[in-house]
Amino acid sequence: MTRQASTAQQTLVKQWNDVIAAIAKLHSSAMVRPEDGWTIFKPVDQLAGKFELTPVVFKLPENTRAQSMQSQVVLDLYVVVAGSITVRPDENSRKALITQEFTTRVAYFRHRPHGLLHVYGTHCDFALNKVGHPIFHSQLRSFSEYAKCVRERYGVGGDDDKDLVKSLLQNVRVPTAQMDVFSVFLQLCADHLLGKSSGERQKQVFDDLVRENKFLRGAASQAPHMMSQTAASCYRANHWYPAPS
Repeated sequence: MTRQASTAQQTLVKQWNDVIAAIAKLHSSAMVRPEDGWTIFKPVDQLAGKFELTPVVFKLPENTRAQSMQSQVVLDLYVVVAGSITVRPDENSRKALITQEFTTRVAYFRHRPHGLLHVYGTHCDFALNKVGHPIFHSQLRSFSEYAKCVRERYGVGGDDDKDLVKSLLQNVRVPTAQMDVFSVFLQLCADHLLGKSSGERQKQVFDDLVRENKFLRGAASQAPHMMSQTAASCYRANHWYPAPS
């Protein structure tokens, strides 16, 4: 492995370990498998700095209403995250990386006695100069095939799976923030492990995770029109599409 790829992998694994540690502090029963960052962040193009994220599966409570009574929270939601990310060193910081490209796949499953219910799936992407595509966007996607990852990681039984996503309209590209895999990890913690009844310690853990997430710089600098003063002070969709010729 090249020195640059090795350093990048070390950085990704460190941040993954920070996510694992934060989850344990935010909710005593929440889980993610596998945990070993060295096996899930695999270099696929060392010269380009591209890494693949082997599917990881989070086991989470669906809502946060009972955060103050963690022992009574039912962890019946499984979220599979997979994808890839291409990075390069940040010349202005020894510890930071800059995003070149990314693609993220997220699949949500509810666990029911007779099988898994695929309730939400999204594909998050980066399209620099693709006609009709916002630079950062997400689309609904059926990822029912990831049910096998849930079973492999957690031994979930039942064979009567249902896919509620496949019949939904899937060619709607919604402009989003940069939802690389680490952005999704942060979202999962916010959506499912933080709530009104969260204590000061939990809030501090999440704040620390937000700060640590700054290790990765965004890819927007590749689109000059997104770096303009106007775009920086306005988040409307007209800034998110390729610049008019």
